[in-house]
Amino acid sequence: MRPVPGAEVQGTINSVTGVTITEVLVVVMILGILAGLALPQFNASRERAFAKEAKADLKRIAEAERGYLVENGQYYPGSGTITDIAVINRSLGLMLRKDAKRDWDYSINSTGIDDFTAYAKRRTGSYSGCEYSLPHTIEEPTPNVSCP
Repeated sequence: MRPVPGAEVQGTINSVTGVTITEVLVVVMILGILAGLALPQFNASRERAFAKEAKADLKRIAEAERGYLVENGQYYPGSGTITDIAVINRSLGLMLRKDAKRDWDYSINSTGIDDFTAYAKRRTGSYSGCEYSLPHTIEEPTPNVSCP
């Protein structure tokens, strides 16, 4: 840093200093490099959080399906595929996010009264082809090859 010209006041030197444009550019470049290094890590953490959300929701669906089986003697929907999140919420007593900003599309497929498979498919982002499935026979959702 250099002293500002004309900074003398009544015979004393004022300690006011300025910053050169070169110093500002160096700081901006360093901040840019640090941001470039941090951004991929941030995106990876974000995707892991989205994946945890889908897995947790699928486990909630599976738990609600077990309750439905106890009350009705069969898994929901009995046969066919349900993709409407509002219908799934209402039928299984869930509160899965159903607004337009949700990150996952959920569906439940059943080939008979004694089985179901719940799916969570990523709607947006760099992993938009990612899909988790949770059949009634296992406890942990399994990802397809597009998932992180």
